Amino acid sequence: MITPIKYEEASNLLGVASGSLRHAVRRGVLTQLPREGVYQHVIKEQVELFRGKWLSLSSLDAKERAIWQALHDEVYPSPANPVLPSPVSTLANQLSPATLDAIARINGAFHPGTSTRESEVPQGSNFIPVLVLVPLT
Repeated sequence: MITPIKYEEASNLLGVASGSLRHAVRRGVLTQLPREGVYQHVIKEQVELFRGKWLSLSSLDAKERAIWQALHDEVYPSPANPVLPSPVSTLANQLSPATLDAIARINGAFHPGTSTRESEVPQGSNFIPVLVLVPLT
């Protein structure tokens, strides 16, 4: 369960200046809760992990770091490896191997080592093949 506390309360709990606490939030050491009303809040349980320590994630041991991450993920869940449709696989199924090789050569001139073949494109990459059309005259 998450208990929201104001920045002032958190700085008193840790014995640090409010500016140090705000800087820790900007660096991502403390999780800022979505604003409700006039005051900004942080997670009390997360603040307590830093009691008697530096306001740095490196000051937490593995168990405390897991607790910190669980609290952060409860507020801001991160999707675990989202699967996005691959524009390469859709396009690759519609083009002939000769066309794919031509596109790979064009892209290779700008990005050496890249290819439009689905098996050679890194999983999760944002690579979009370049297709150059030249009018026949």
